[in-house]
Order: sequence, then structure tokens, then C-alpha cells
Amino acid sequence: MVEASVDQLLESGISAGLDSVRLDRIVIEAEIPRGSAYEAWDHPDRSPQENLRHATVLHILRTTTANNADPTRAFAMEVLTEVADEIGSGVL
Repeated sequence: MVEASVDQLLESGISAGLDSVRLDRIVIEAEIPRGSAYEAWDHPDRSPQENLRHATVLHILRTTTANNADPTRAFAMEVLTEVADEIGSGVL
């Protein structure tokens, strides 16, 4: 599902931000049962939608190569600033 989220983000363009990553759309693209998807991304402090978006940004950071890292990394770091404490605590 995260790879489908990255594909959606890239298709919509980075300037659209994470708004283009929609769990309902990803469920269809990844051919995952809706209930299973919502259960997989359940989190006590965030909606499944928000949790999928956070996982998408983390995936981008982990897999981006040095050749194209600068624009993606800057965008991701802006988004990750909001969840820095959770990342440090190992929740994500």
C-alpha cells in the first residue's frame, strides 16, 4: 500500500502535497479489502489516512537515492517535523 501511495503522490506531483495520498483510492489501486486497510493503518492518535501518509513519507526518505534526494527530502522533512517526537520514540 505504501508503494501505491508513493505512486499516487508522484502522479499528482510533489507540489500537491500529501493531500493526493487518499486511503480510499489506494485501497482500490492496491486491491486490498477496505476493512483490512483501515485496520492495518489504525493508530490511537491519528486516523488511518494520516498514518498511511506518515508511512509514505518515511518510505520516501528511506528509499530515495542521492541523485534525486534534495527536493524530495526537503518536502519530507517539512512534513516529518510535525511527527518528530513520534519518530524518535519508535511509534512509527
